[in-house]
Amino acid sequence: MRRIFPRISLHWAPLLVLLVGFVSTAAVTYSFWLSAVSKDAARFDYSTAEMCDMIEGRLETYTTLLRGTAAHFAASEDVDATEFQRFVERTKLSSRYPGSQGIGFCQRATASDIPAIEARLRAEGFPDYHVWPDGERREYYPILYLQPQDRRNQAAIGYDMYSEAVRQAAMDIARDIGLSVASGKVTLVQEIDEEQQAGFLIYVPVYQGGQIPATVEDRREALLGFVYAPFRAGDLFESIFGRVETRLHCSIYDGTEPLAENLLYGPPRNSFSGSPYLETTVTLQIAQRPWSIHFSTAPVFDYNSSRHYVGYAAGAGLFVSVLLFLMTWAQMRALAAAEGAEAQLKELAGTLERRVQERTAEVERRAAEVKAMAAEVTQAEYRERQRLALVLHDDLQQILVATKLRLAGALLEGGETAEAANQADELLEQALQVTRTLSSDLSPPVLQERGLDAGIDWVVRRIRREHGLVAHVEKSGKLPFFQNEGVALFLLRSVRELLFNVVKHAGVTECRLALVSEGGFLRMSIQDSGVGFDLSRLEETVAADHFGLYNVRRRLEFLGGSLDLASIPGQGTTVVLTVPVDAGQTAQEPTPGQDLDWTKLADIARDDAASDGQIRVLLADDHQIVREGLIRLLRKEKDILVVGEASNGQMAVEMTRALLPHVVVMDLGMPLLNGIEATRQIKREFAAVRVIGLSMHEKDEMQGAMLEAGASAFVSKDAASGALLTAIRRLKSAEAMPSDTACKV
Repeated sequence: MRRIFPRISLHWAPLLVLLVGFVSTAAVTYSFWLSAVSKDAARFDYSTAEMCDMIEGRLETYTTLLRGTAAHFAASEDVDATEFQRFVERTKLSSRYPGSQGIGFCQRATASDIPAIEARLRAEGFPDYHVWPDGERREYYPILYLQPQDRRNQAAIGYDMYSEAVRQAAMDIARDIGLSVASGKVTLVQEIDEEQQAGFLIYVPVYQGGQIPATVEDRREALLGFVYAPFRAGDLFESIFGRVETRLHCSIYDGTEPLAENLLYGPPRNSFSGSPYLETTVTLQIAQRPWSIHFSTAPVFDYNSSRHYVGYAAGAGLFVSVLLFLMTWAQMRALAAAEGAEAQLKELAGTLERRVQERTAEVERRAAEVKAMAAEVTQAEYRERQRLALVLHDDLQQILVATKLRLAGALLEGGETAEAANQADELLEQALQVTRTLSSDLSPPVLQERGLDAGIDWVVRRIRREHGLVAHVEKSGKLPFFQNEGVALFLLRSVRELLFNVVKHAGVTECRLALVSEGGFLRMSIQDSGVGFDLSRLEETVAADHFGLYNVRRRLEFLGGSLDLASIPGQGTTVVLTVPVDAGQTAQEPTPGQDLDWTKLADIARDDAASDGQIRVLLADDHQIVREGLIRLLRKEKDILVVGEASNGQMAVEMTRALLPHVVVMDLGMPLLNGIEATRQIKREFAAVRVIGLSMHEKDEMQGAMLEAGASAFVSKDAASGALLTAIRRLKSAEAMPSDTACKV
């Protein structure tokens, strides 16, 4: 029984190591996947909201222009063609209001008024003017004026818009409610070319006296006509979206349902092959008319998703797991071989003992040597068994057993839950170190928190430390801060790839890295004086890996940039990367916190101020689960009062102004405004407010920047909870904390 148990344990040890590795890899990969999917959903929601705002904003601008034109007609007793032309020219319609086909005026008339209207317009410079189409109608609304007078608009002069049902319905509604009203989908009479677009019109009623009558009957009686604007949907929406639509497919429909027959702009929603990654349909009210807008993701959107890096995380975890399995398995094989050798030696020793009496002294001497060898093998086997036992007992088994006991104690001993969980957390510190390293390689924290400038310096130092290549950096102008983290990370990886190419192929230990930001472009050049190569054989020498020179060039072209290469055999190589400063950037996000009830917050601040002796703390972290954990920790302390929580840096600044806390616990990595910049703003306005930096990174990586911004202390998220409580109490009591103590505890 004593031999069976060790054999079973050693036999299962490699499989246990492999199982733990696979489970850990699955957990990390799943967490990474959830984070990527959440970011994609947020990007998609923001992009759809941005495009909806652009549509509403542009059409509201046109509606405002039409109301101003209607006011001009109401204020003037008699507006002729020349005056209307001068008015429209002053608006600079084509430059200030792109996408509009023009501005026009149609006059209300009866059949008896038509001859006089035709005579008047012919006298004003339209010799061929006539009202069309022919036919008897209750009322007529012929187009008198339409500017600018291009060939399309000339084709519409004299057209009675009341003769067509869709236009008539919109005009009747605008007349009765006195507001601007958009028509349904129509084909404009301006569509005189073979290639035609869907269109719509917006009408603003003009009443006698310039005022909107109080009742529907009075409005129908006082109506003079309509100021209107025709729109070719394709021209309008292309002028609105520009290059923004490349991230999403957008189809705009008239009405509350996305029906193919009501399509105003874009391809039908089901025209793309395959299912889109994300899609949604939004309903907007445009000048009293409902529009259905269907959004779906385009390939460019999916290309920038961080979901593509999930495979790298899973692959790295599987590789490490298999490597540990093979190492453990090899050790088990070596131990089994030693046991087999021992058995063979014992059998040989027994045989020699049976023949010892028949042998001479020489045989006896050899038998003694064999016994000595057997003893040495036995001793080696013992040492190996003891070493493996120590590893399994003192390391793996102790960690697992201690973790299990302490977590079980945490569940049974309700009052000691925090202490037991903290002890278990210390045992899992090594796993945190592995995930921290992997996270740093996938997305360097220095890039996220301090921008591309600091990221370039980090890459240069790392290349020099790992490969001995000295890159002399020259900078001209301040490097831009890319709002799109994917672009900044791509540029950082490109610089690292090109420097590594110098290490592999140039045969030199020094190179020159120049960075110039001017004219809306960032230009990065890497020059060496190494062996060089023949450019005519570039396609043969380009590496076929996933991030080689060819892929860098292609991705730069997608961003509107370029890669230029110059090389002479024996004289060196120069690679120049050029990228627009606005590559991958989106419009500025709305500032969170602008909808907060600041009056209510001010009342809370006054009420909280009555709690004398308590330390007022504001928590700022973009992860809700972290904020909830901190709140549960701090609310147990009677001398500490949590007055608010902020989910981004901008909100933290605004809530500090409203709540006046004693201490702000500030996470470094947050959206809109990172923790470093938020700390700088808070200290500039409120010198007495103390800030404690909070981060998952090591202290020597981000502590300096945080303290330079004005923070009084720096605590790691995986530190003991007592460290944060101690820091809060020391800062409130105005006790000095020098920078050499502001570190991970």
